[in-house]
Amino acid sequence: WVFFFPVFLAGPILRFNEFNQIDKKKHRACKPVYYRNLAIAIFLKLLVVDLMLFNLSYVTLQGTMELKLSARFVMQHHYLNFFYLFAFSFSAFIHAYLDLMLYTEISKALSGILGFTCVDNFNRPLLASNISEFWQKWHMSLSNWTRDYIFFPMLVKTRRTWPSTYASMLILGIWHATNWNWITWALAHATAINLYGELRKTRIFMNLTKIPSGALFLKVSGNVITIAFVGFIFIFVAVPDFSHIIKLLSRCL
Repeated sequence: WVFFFPVFLAGPILRFNEFNQIDKKKHRACKPVYYRNLAIAIFLKLLVVDLMLFNLSYVTLQGTMELKLSARFVMQHHYLNFFYLFAFSFSAFIHAYLDLMLYTEISKALSGILGFTCVDNFNRPLLASNISEFWQKWHMSLSNWTRDYIFFPMLVKTRRTWPSTYASMLILGIWHATNWNWITWALAHATAINLYGELRKTRIFMNLTKIPSGALFLKVSGNVITIAFVGFIFIFVAVPDFSHIIKLLSRCL
C-alpha cells in the first residue's frame, strides 16, 4: 500500500481500506479494458493536455513560454482587461482539470492491470450546480480526506460549520503548497461554501426549490456562477508570484 507507485505522481489519495477492496476475479476478467483505458488516457494526456491546451495558453497570452502566466510580460501591455485575465485563468483551470483527471485515469488503469482497485477522483465537477456540490465532485479523494479528518472532528467540537469549513479548506490549500497563493485560493473557496450555505437558508431560495422552473433556474444559474467563480479564483494558483496577482487584479477590476 505505501509503495503503490500508480498513485505517487498525482493521486488519487488511496486509503488502506480502499486499497484492500480487491476482487481478483473481476480484475482478471477486465484486464483488456484496463490496457485500453491506459492507452487512451496516455494519448489524451500527451495530445490534448500537453500539446493542444499548452499551445492554447501560449496563444492566449501571446508570448508566455509556459502555462503559468508571465505577469511581468502582461503588465507591459495596454490591452489587458478583466475578460482577458479571466480567459487565461479559466483556460488554466480547464488544463489543470483535464491534467489531473487523465492522471487519475492512468492510475486507475495501472492499478487495474496490477489487480488493485483505485478510487475515482472526479465525478463531472463542471456540471456542479453549486460550490458545495463542486467539492463533492472535485478531487474527491482529497476533499473526502479533509472532510473526514478535519471538517467532521472540528464540527463536533465547535458545532459550527463556518470555522470547520475554513479549517478544512486551509489544510487542503496548504497540502498543495505553503504560500499565499494557495492560502488565498483556499480562503476564497471556503468563503464561497459558507455563503452558499447561508443562501440555502433564505426564504427565496427555499421557495424556488419547490417550483420545477425555479429549481431548474437555480441549477443552471448556479452551474454558470460556480464554474465561473472556480475558473476565476484559479488565477491565484495559475500565477506564481502573489504580488503580481494583486497588481493584475487592481489593474483589471
